[in-house]
Amino acid sequence: MRQEAGLVNRPLFLLGSESNLGEGLADTPEALDRIQKKVKQILDIVQDVCGHRDVHFYEIDEQQREALRK
Repeated sequence: MRQEAGLVNRPLFLLGSESNLGEGLADTPEALDRIQKKVKQILDIVQDVCGHRDVHFYEIDEQQREALRK
């Protein structure tokens, strides 16, 4: 719809309903692997639909509360 309306789709800015693609503040190797797989899936979809992979993800980038005390 954005393309049909003539709106710019590059870069594409995405804000998901789940923090850090559903992984929250998890920093285990398994969580990071799941995040990488989700990012690749999203980039593949954007490539198919928009013709580029220029995507900016809005996600949590700072630790909070107890994680800071570690």
